[in-house]
Amino acid sequence: MGSKNYKRTDIKEMTLNDKFTKWIREGKADDLIFEAKAIVDNLSGRLFADYEPTRGPHLDFQDRLESWLEKNKLSDKNQRVLFSLIRYLFFIGVKEFDTLFQVAFNEYFITWLIDELDIKLDDAEIVQKLKVGIKETWFCPISDSLKISMFYHINRISGQKYRPDWASLEKFGDKKSISKHIKTEKIKRIVLLEDFVGSGTQMKPIVEFAALLDTSVPVLIIPFIICPEGLQVTVELMKKYKNLKVSPIINLSKEMFLKEKAVKNEAKSFGRLRKLVKGLDGQIFREQGSRLLGESSFGFMKTGAFVVTYANCPNNSLAVIHKNTADWYALFPRAVRH
Repeated sequence: MGSKNYKRTDIKEMTLNDKFTKWIREGKADDLIFEAKAIVDNLSGRLFADYEPTRGPHLDFQDRLESWLEKNKLSDKNQRVLFSLIRYLFFIGVKEFDTLFQVAFNEYFITWLIDELDIKLDDAEIVQKLKVGIKETWFCPISDSLKISMFYHINRISGQKYRPDWASLEKFGDKKSISKHIKTEKIKRIVLLEDFVGSGTQMKPIVEFAALLDTSVPVLIIPFIICPEGLQVTVELMKKYKNLKVSPIINLSKEMFLKEKAVKNEAKSFGRLRKLVKGLDGQIFREQGSRLLGESSFGFMKTGAFVVTYANCPNNSLAVIHKNTADWYALFPRAVRH
């Protein structure tokens, strides 16, 4: 991701406040515009500034927002529609993730561990039994997007020296070596964490790999945030593997997604936003080779999400939010692997 797209020019651009004042004066600022402006004013510095891929030489959020509206060469009407999209952003910052790390451990894992060990809540030795159970558990990330060290530090966990991401183990690992490590280290259970699960297609083979290593070893999957399609995949996986349990923390409802075709109970404004997203497809993906496998204007596998995390923007979110090309300035440019 190059920073050349954000280089300042000598062309005078209208500031957001000037643009907002103009919309009000012309009677074109509806409720969504006012709500989006309030979100920008309240969250630009204390939340959106957390976005890691734009730290350093990149422009700050306010400047990126102005470029998003101005430099993408949209009509004034389409700029208003694009700006209203901010009303639907679901941004998870650093502090929110700290809380999710704690909830994953204290509520989801501990509850599961109590059931696994069949501990009674009035057991006089419950604390000691839980300590032993924690040491016998292998906590690892599904992919390297989740910062497993933070999970260990925040929850003050120790015990397992190696904490590999299982996407790499599934791709390059040797099943016999991994199984041997589990037996040698006396690991009784595996807990895999993931910050975001979209369609579930990337997660599925990794989870199956973990579940099939040793069917006598229980496996708990804790996605912090999961989309409806991903949730359906987890339901099917749990039916297939008896040693597997998946416990998402935040289940995003279907109404929080912009689909390629209208769905029941969607927001009234989604119609015009959908029209804009479709109309921008040719501009966003004009650059040869910019469209990756499974990618669309509605995100990877057409998920249609509005999700952005402080660490990165999932590719399941709308391309207008994160796709950065020679023909499109992204609001939250995604850090890509290739």
